[in-house]
Amino acid sequence: MKITLATLSDYATIDALGKLSVMGLVDVLGAPQFPVTHPQLFVCFRVQCRPIEIGTKHTFTVVLQDPDGGQLLPPIRGGFEVKSSSVPGAPYSHMQLALGAVGIVFKRPGTHSFEIALDDNHAVSIPLHVVQVAAPVKPKAR
Repeated sequence: MKITLATLSDYATIDALGKLSVMGLVDVLGAPQFPVTHPQLFVCFRVQCRPIEIGTKHTFTVVLQDPDGGQLLPPIRGGFEVKSSSVPGAPYSHMQLALGAVGIVFKRPGTHSFEIALDDNHAVSIPLHVVQVAAPVKPKAR
């Protein structure tokens, strides 16, 4: 079992057949001032499983860390059971996940990180660079 895709996006969905669709990949957010609230963000990841793992149960944990390693949100925990591939004879199957978060407050700029663990073992980090940008210039009234 291994994570073969891990990304952040503006939106993501998983259809009835289990296909993950990810829209608007995100790795940098800019804001003119802090703290700033980001309206919506999805954490997406795909776990590749071998046939010998079919029927086994596993857990995942997702934690959002600030630049100092502190947690910005409570950990997101869940579980899954490995299912067989929808394609008979495939050498592996996938578990796909898209977790949405609304209204994340970033207190300051810096590299934040979504940390993902499988069965309580760290599996992957997804960095998110939050940067300060110049405020947009307002046109003068005539």
